[in-house]
Amino acid sequence: MIELIRGARATGRPVYLASASNEQYVATVAAHLDLFDGWFASTSVENLFSSTKANRLVETFGERGFDYIGNDSKDIPVWAQTRRRVAVRPSRRVEKELLALDPASTILRRSGNVVRSWLKLLRVHQWSKNVLVFVPLVTAQHFDALSFLNASGAFLAFSLAASRPLRDQ
Repeated sequence: MIELIRGARATGRPVYLASASNEQYVATVAAHLDLFDGWFASTSVENLFSSTKANRLVETFGERGFDYIGNDSKDIPVWAQTRRRVAVRPSRRVEKELLALDPASTILRRSGNVVRSWLKLLRVHQWSKNVLVFVPLVTAQHFDALSFLNASGAFLAFSLAASRPLRDQ
């Protein structure tokens, strides 16, 4: 998806973030990614989802005057008004609806092995050093269930701390 956004920007096309999330969060994401020329979001008086989002985008860019990347059934009314339709990891039902609307729609599916992606995200290779929390049990020859449970909790806590936070992705 980021590659699509960068590609559009490289051709000189403006790129906007449109989300039904609260404007505070959308502004923060837009500023953090630094890929957008502007953004649209829900406010305290307007929930920017589905047909409301479609109407706002048509008012701003005109019918068929914009491309749209989405992934949910609530995006169908928006896709109905766009020039180009892109779905990112949609459910089978949403994919079917989108392709019925436009067989030329672009579907971005998961790439690679999902399990491998999660293992990479969790940085399991960093967990091996956390086995050291079991050393005191072995050296003290303290093999009761409570001690093992406590050491296992410490192992899990240290392992999750070593995992990559989502904001670094």
